[in-house]
Amino acid sequence: HDLVSTLGWCDPVLPQSMYIFKQARVGGEVTSHQDSSFLHTEPRQTCLGLWLALDDATVENGCLWVRPGSHTEPLRRQFYRNPAHFRPPAAQANGSG
Repeated sequence: HDLVSTLGWCDPVLPQSMYIFKQARVGGEVTSHQDSSFLHTEPRQTCLGLWLALDDATVENGCLWVRPGSHTEPLRRQFYRNPAHFRPPAAQANGSG
């Protein structure tokens, strides 16, 4: 709470948390991207993503790279969920669809 408050966020809440396990030499490279592509909200940005390493992050094991000032750049790409791949909530609840 204190961390995001110092960044200017008022009354922050935690809507989601996740662990991403990226073991050394397993899987593929994650290319440069903006997390806001997936966390975008309108009419104003109300979602903030934080990345915390639970293990030592080094160049050898694939640490996070950040381009200075990139947080001030406009959104380059926005992720949209394709509704054709999701059932309506009512269909999920009764098992149909």
